[in-house]
Amino acid sequence: MARIVIFFISSIILSSCFVADEIFLEKESTSASDNLQLKSENAVRAYIQADLTKESNYLAYGFSDIKIIKPLAIAELEDLENQLKSSPHDTILKTQYLEKKAYVRKMELERVIELDHFFTIEKDSNSIQILELTYFLNDTFGVRSFEPEILLSIPKDYKTVLDYYFNEYTIFMARSYSEGRKLSLNFYHFFKERLEQLETVQAKSKFLRHVLDICRIVKITGEFNQNFVLQTLLKNFILTEREDITNYEALEFSDLYETRNNDNNELLGYYFFHKFIGTYNTKLDTNVVLVEFSTYYEVDQIFQMDQPFENYIKPKQ
Repeated sequence: MARIVIFFISSIILSSCFVADEIFLEKESTSASDNLQLKSENAVRAYIQADLTKESNYLAYGFSDIKIIKPLAIAELEDLENQLKSSPHDTILKTQYLEKKAYVRKMELERVIELDHFFTIEKDSNSIQILELTYFLNDTFGVRSFEPEILLSIPKDYKTVLDYYFNEYTIFMARSYSEGRKLSLNFYHFFKERLEQLETVQAKSKFLRHVLDICRIVKITGEFNQNFVLQTLLKNFILTEREDITNYEALEFSDLYETRNNDNNELLGYYFFHKFIGTYNTKLDTNVVLVEFSTYYEVDQIFQMDQPFENYIKPKQ
């Protein structure tokens, strides 16, 4: 199997942007749309800040474009209203309009403004809370409810890395700024596209932390060396996630290999062998494990290998 060659797939990031329904716009003018967007964002900011203590620090990173949700009954009511303008003396049409209007009032139906907001809150000197919430506002810009998309706590020293990730600052060192910029954008979009595909709060939050860990390594080194990145991620994984292993000391790593589909050669992930010393079940011993990673460099599965260990670590000729 050949050694890994570093590459990134250039992709276009999936956005969470929506277009405002014309019923909220004045002749569909850009200024009216911008005004509605701004009012919605200000309403969400005020809602968040009203619930914070003086010691808490709120920082808004960004909002999605608003989306207007209009109940079917309201759309039908507006259609009847437009028909009445053309036929004001149609008694049947007027009766239908009044009945539909009464139904809308009885059911307390209203248009809803929906938008996502990505922000952080600092409540102490040790950590930062990252939140992405979807907010639902009524037509007077009152917050009706919200649903979490991302809930994540990170160390405070991750603040700079988060800024780089969200704002897509240049993180690669290259021969020219344009080359470093292109590499950086491909890097961010590769992971952000995957984040948009995830559905649960837990999965999104865990993946965001994973990406920030990678960004932290890349920011320090100025490059994406797959072998070094995966070795560093695995060491951190064993130290923080494998509480059943103590006294861990990394010894050796094999080359990094690709896992591909035999039918279509599709990339399925990566793997390497790792030799280390550690205490497991009160026994200090030397072990070699096979570690599998996803195509997004997440630790997937770990398998214990049998002796002799030398056969796993030596590069294949």
